[in-house]
Amino acid sequence: VAAAAPPQFIREIIHAAKEYGAKPSTRGRQVARAWSDPSHLRRRLGATTQYKCEASNPGGEVNFGANHFMYTNGRASRNPPIKNVKLSWDDWLEKVEEGKNKSILDPDSRFYFRFSASSASDSQSGWLFKELPFFQPKKNVFFVEPKAQRGIHCRFGMEGVVAEAHWDGSRNMIAQFHGRRRYVLVDPDNTCDMYLLAKNHPSGRHSEVDWSNPDGWENFPKFPTMPAHEVVQRPGDFLYLPTYYLHYIVSIDTNYQCNTRSGKDDRQTKIVNECTPGFSKNRKPAPGKLLGAQKPAGHR
Repeated sequence: VAAAAPPQFIREIIHAAKEYGAKPSTRGRQVARAWSDPSHLRRRLGATTQYKCEASNPGGEVNFGANHFMYTNGRASRNPPIKNVKLSWDDWLEKVEEGKNKSILDPDSRFYFRFSASSASDSQSGWLFKELPFFQPKKNVFFVEPKAQRGIHCRFGMEGVVAEAHWDGSRNMIAQFHGRRRYVLVDPDNTCDMYLLAKNHPSGRHSEVDWSNPDGWENFPKFPTMPAHEVVQRPGDFLYLPTYYLHYIVSIDTNYQCNTRSGKDDRQTKIVNECTPGFSKNRKPAPGKLLGAQKPAGHR
């Protein structure tokens, strides 16, 4: 499932896949089958080991309501839009069951379960590098720059969770191992139509628009006609997001996703900066100025 990609990018993926020696979808489906068993992940994660997870903070700075998640970039915020909570695997599974009987409008009814491994030697989650061999920093279809990898990061979502629209400053390969997530994707060429928060905002790189509230779109006249496309990730699917590609994510049901990064591509830095309040130039370049920028691609 994918948007169109430039021929050169497709050729690079095919070449890397041949060198890798196995279809990514085959490996991904194997993990999906294993992770569909909660006891398998319990053995890996531990039943009582606590992990740094997340809940939304309704009323927080630029929070669009219960179970809307917007991240901070390290700058101080008196009232951040998310809050950290400690949960074990069994704690989170219990929250999942409780959430089935709660409205997504109820605060603290949805949680992201998160864990990461910086390397195979990571004492808590290093097992991820063996469990997900396609994310080992080696030359393969997933890595443009293997040496630029910064670990494997997993985020498990609950039905109805929304991750607000934002961009990431690196190449991002996302694997889905359980459940479904809906991604709405926007090319960086259209960044100005996203109405990004200011550079110095604690949640800078996010859209100021509440995508789930059309009644408020009148304050953002370019947003309703902004070009966008979408994809639903299912178990075994991989989605490649180029640097700065904007994305808005909705968890359709309980889902497990892991991602890894591979350096960055600066070809669309200029347009993103020009469309971000706080930079010296806030104007959109003429159409076609950024021809050749990469597009997202998926593999199923």
